[in-house]
Amino acid sequence: MDLSTLSDLIGPHQTLYIAFSGGADSMCLAHRLVNDPAIAPRTKTICLHVDHGLDALSSERAKSASHLAEQLNLPCRVETLHLEADRNIEARAREARYAFFKRVLHPSDVLVTAHHKDDVAETLMLKMLRGVGIAGLRGIESDQPFGSGRLIRPLLDWSRAEIMAYLNAHQLDWIEDPTNELMSIDRNFIRHDIMPRLLERFPGAQEALNRSATLNREAATFLTKTVTECVRLDERDHQRLCTAHWANKTAFEKAEMIRVWCLRNEMPPPPGKPLESFVSQIQHPKADRLPTLHWDNCVIYCYRQHLWLRHARAKPCSEQITYDSAWDGQNHLVLPFELGTLRLDLAKLKGFEDTQTSKPPIFRVTSRQADEKIQCGSMQEFQRTKRLLAEAHIPPWERDLWPRIWLGEELLACGARWQSPKLNNALSWDTGCFGAQPNG
Repeated sequence: MDLSTLSDLIGPHQTLYIAFSGGADSMCLAHRLVNDPAIAPRTKTICLHVDHGLDALSSERAKSASHLAEQLNLPCRVETLHLEADRNIEARAREARYAFFKRVLHPSDVLVTAHHKDDVAETLMLKMLRGVGIAGLRGIESDQPFGSGRLIRPLLDWSRAEIMAYLNAHQLDWIEDPTNELMSIDRNFIRHDIMPRLLERFPGAQEALNRSATLNREAATFLTKTVTECVRLDERDHQRLCTAHWANKTAFEKAEMIRVWCLRNEMPPPPGKPLESFVSQIQHPKADRLPTLHWDNCVIYCYRQHLWLRHARAKPCSEQITYDSAWDGQNHLVLPFELGTLRLDLAKLKGFEDTQTSKPPIFRVTSRQADEKIQCGSMQEFQRTKRLLAEAHIPPWERDLWPRIWLGEELLACGARWQSPKLNNALSWDTGCFGAQPNG
């Protein structure tokens, strides 16, 4: 993409935000945009500067950035963060910065950043050193959805040398960030030490790395389309993937299907090494094991030739949570931890009314209790809920979470699947995003 293409992508009266550090790259971009006759007259342009607060002079740089934006007749919004420096500070700073940008953007708004050819080459080298797959070697996207709006990088065809030449030609000032010289930061080490040596020996290294990134992006797009079709055929519901036909698939194919499946469910894909280990576990599952993959706020379980994808924060492991609620049955009961909603059809409910008030009694709704037993038919013996849930192939991590409905010491229902005849099938359970059709 170039700046002429950007003008085609931005409609009239759109708000254009510039990720503005005040450094050479963003200063070049901002100056170029405000002087572009195809863009400037029909857009509202605003600079966004993030003060990460990582050194004593960061607030001074924020003031300098605002002053530079003012020289370009652009408003500048400054966001001050309070991050503590640690080993992963570069990644955490980037996450915090982009989280701020997402909060700012409204639908149809556009964020532009000043990434360029050198950034693509450096990023590719860093990703290769981390051993990522082809999806991670696709370089930097020129145009992508971002929050409620879009993220566009119009300088990817520019080199750092071209940016410096532009600044000098227009006699522009910029801010030098001292952190850009810290060799303890991996990207700076690549930029100041490795790349100069490569270019000395291989003058076309930067162009070659950019070409590789483009080819990887095209290959990853093709691979994703192919794998997506395979995932679509194996999906059983929104968050359940059948693995019954995976015997002849390679470990790479399985990992790619899991990665694409996560993306289809709008969840971040698992990191490479944990994913490889999980794939190895499900290739040779042991009867007494439940292969599980945890990352970020996500979890995948493997059970009975299916993978189950869950939000770990919203759906913690059953042994970590309990609940106990009172319920009069007259209104629906929203269960905790996104376990769905319980309802009672009071017209079916007979024989439970309080003789003095003629109102239904107060039930208790709980997670698993010790030594539970339920009688599901008038002539049947009491049965352990643990056995009923296991024989119905309810996933092990969900069994303790199923709602139990009690009246006093008597268990009247486990979910809506097993109900005492006394309830007359009056109970229903809308499971929401919980489980895989537990009433079916």
